[in-house]
Amino acid sequence: MPPIEAPPNKSKLTIISHNLLRTSSADWKEPTHLFKRIQGTALTAVIAEANRAGSTSATYSRRRSLLMFDCMLRVIDEPAKTSVLELGTKRFGELQDIFYGALASDNFNALTSASRMDFARAFYNVFKGLKEHNLQVCPASFIPNSNKSLPAELAHLFDNIALNSEEVLELQPFLLESKAGKEYNVLLAPMVPHLGLAFTRRFHNALRSIAIAKAKDAALRDFGTTFAKFVEIQSSKENTVTESKLNDPGLVHEVLVDFMTHHFMKKYSMKQGAQKSTLANLQKLWTRYSIYWSELAREAVVTVPLSGFPIGKRSLSYIPGVLHNRKKRNDDSANHGESNTNLKPDPNGETITDSVTYKLLTPVPLHLSDEATTQLIFKQINKDFETAQTWLDSHAEQMWQNYQVGLKMAGSEPYVFLSDTQLVETLDPTRNPNALIEALRYFKHQHDGYVDTTRVVTPAYPRRVARDGVSKNKIGPLLGIPNREDAMAIIGYLASADGRFSEAALATAEIYDRDNRRINAVNSGNNTLTLSVLKERAGNSGWHDVVISGRAYEHVRRWLVLTAPLRAYMRKNEIKGWQNLFIYASTPLGKPTCFDRTSNINSAFRKFAKRNSIILGALTEIVSISRIRSQKGIIAFLKNFDIKAMARELGNDEETSMRHYLPDAIWDYFAVRWIRIFQNLLIVEATRETPYMARALMFETATELDEFLKTHALQPLIQIQDEDKSLSELRVDVIEETEAQSKPKVQELMVAASHEIFVALLSVKSAVNHALESGQKVHDKALYWYEFTKRLQTHIESDAFFDRGIKKLFANAANNLCSDNYAKAIRA
Repeated sequence: MPPIEAPPNKSKLTIISHNLLRTSSADWKEPTHLFKRIQGTALTAVIAEANRAGSTSATYSRRRSLLMFDCMLRVIDEPAKTSVLELGTKRFGELQDIFYGALASDNFNALTSASRMDFARAFYNVFKGLKEHNLQVCPASFIPNSNKSLPAELAHLFDNIALNSEEVLELQPFLLESKAGKEYNVLLAPMVPHLGLAFTRRFHNALRSIAIAKAKDAALRDFGTTFAKFVEIQSSKENTVTESKLNDPGLVHEVLVDFMTHHFMKKYSMKQGAQKSTLANLQKLWTRYSIYWSELAREAVVTVPLSGFPIGKRSLSYIPGVLHNRKKRNDDSANHGESNTNLKPDPNGETITDSVTYKLLTPVPLHLSDEATTQLIFKQINKDFETAQTWLDSHAEQMWQNYQVGLKMAGSEPYVFLSDTQLVETLDPTRNPNALIEALRYFKHQHDGYVDTTRVVTPAYPRRVARDGVSKNKIGPLLGIPNREDAMAIIGYLASADGRFSEAALATAEIYDRDNRRINAVNSGNNTLTLSVLKERAGNSGWHDVVISGRAYEHVRRWLVLTAPLRAYMRKNEIKGWQNLFIYASTPLGKPTCFDRTSNINSAFRKFAKRNSIILGALTEIVSISRIRSQKGIIAFLKNFDIKAMARELGNDEETSMRHYLPDAIWDYFAVRWIRIFQNLLIVEATRETPYMARALMFETATELDEFLKTHALQPLIQIQDEDKSLSELRVDVIEETEAQSKPKVQELMVAASHEIFVALLSVKSAVNHALESGQKVHDKALYWYEFTKRLQTHIESDAFFDRGIKKLFANAANNLCSDNYAKAIRA
């Protein structure tokens, strides 16, 4: 990123920053320190009038408008107004007009039109109130009464004035920009007097280069603001922060330790005091700070300390209160059934569950037994995914069926064009019972299926409002005009069909170039489409060419048909976004629009889900497009426990998939249990003449079955000690073993390969399979052995397994199943 130079005289000043307008009630009791150009009796009078406002919002707007007025006086280099008599001068009337011009100017602020008008009215009311209290105030020529926005020509009153560069530099905020183009402020002004403007600009440039690659980063803003305040505070002490210290590898470590101390005291001295998770939250921030500091060092703004960044104690950031949400179970809850999580008392005596992660549609506790995890990952995850996918598929199907009904109602008879007077009568539902059908025919034949009736006067809606004619809520779906929920349903379904479709990538995907040439969603043959999307955080170049088929292909093909009239209207009227795949009408037959990088799709999708709570059930409060996509990736992982397959499904690299999508409980289960069984699998032929083989392989309960198979089907290999090792070598082994106690132990296991054991395992698999197909509930332990046998069978029958004797033994066992013996034991 090129360096940001000091702003010229007519740069985007945007002085309306949090630094200027963050004031407390205590500040307004003695506000003299807030104002530099309004002082004395003039300040006393205007503050008294501003505080007379009735509502809190009115008081806030008046105070803020006065602060902005004072800032404007500073940048245009106007002398201070110290007497109430100066309010009655002709010059003060001119200054009011200039202030309205400043509010209208983009060089002074970056507020919305409504906010600018609100502050203009608040400012006007302050001086109107002073006149009503018999104070002499020269009026401005512009009066912001019922105006919806400030006239653009007013901006020239401010833009044509030469500004004071020093005041501009002091008031101009240091803005960071996210990848979506959203600007947010970092308060670096306290750094300027102590480290200089040149250093502050380089520091700011480095922060901007970090911010532009990601979404709005509150931690980055906190880092810059806190460090600037730290520099200001340290200047009053002996250990002042200087640029030379920040570039000395030996001294910068001391600076960073002092910085961490300052940060801790800042948190500790807050009104609520130190909380239970204060240290842990600080630790997470310091971990982020170390990354930011490395980026600053890469830009040669600072240097890296010789002994490394003082990151504190990493384990603090892994306590449940910080890493994940926590759930409390009420004692009087009606649900006293079994829980998949372990309940523990917290220090206050309340009963809470273990930490739960919400990375997926299915909440995953951090700690689960083998059986509970089996139930979760082999049943619940698939069930929840299918529920969400079916809901989205049904919504998209209903949208298409409504359109088909509309086509049938409109019919194929030739359309007779009528005069406007005749049309008004024909399309009026109070005069014509078939007005809905006539309206469908009218919009299809005279407007090609769509027109923005809030902007264009039509015989169906002479005053452009719905109450004039047929209900827009009825006719919109029949015309096939999609709304925002329809668009989100298709986006969500595509994310469930292929994990490379993220909501941001789909929301901004374009299918036409500026010359109306089709560049995306092109036919690939055999009822398939190739849809190209850009994922900015992808592990490769970011572009993914995804070939879709089946229901996904059908939904996209239908979507292109439904949006064709809307797209044609947008292109004809030069409305932004017509090239996008996902466009929709904000209201039925209303304004056409599209998603962009700043659209809050997640919030709208939650409301969409709540309106379908009957279908979604327990998923209502959890479901989101990103979680549907994450669940798709986990399902890909669970097929063969392959992290590469999951990364391919999500379009990420393996590290990202592990860190952001794979819950710890599932990974631990995979690493400690399934890797132990299958990656280090040794299958040996068991002793045939064992007493337990004589017993009849019939069990009353799943627990009996589980204990039998754990005892006889799986046995850990005996560790053989090396007798030739010296005493010192053995001592080293003991030390290494002690250090490794906290790590998961991956042991080799032997599977007893006998006809009876294989018959038992395959019979359990067959019994569970029949139960699942018939809709019966299966015990968690039986489901566990079902999944175990499936993978054991895959391993033995694969080309990687060479023992032909065991292959033959397994095949013979498959021909001697006795699944009826286990039908009772496997049931829940």
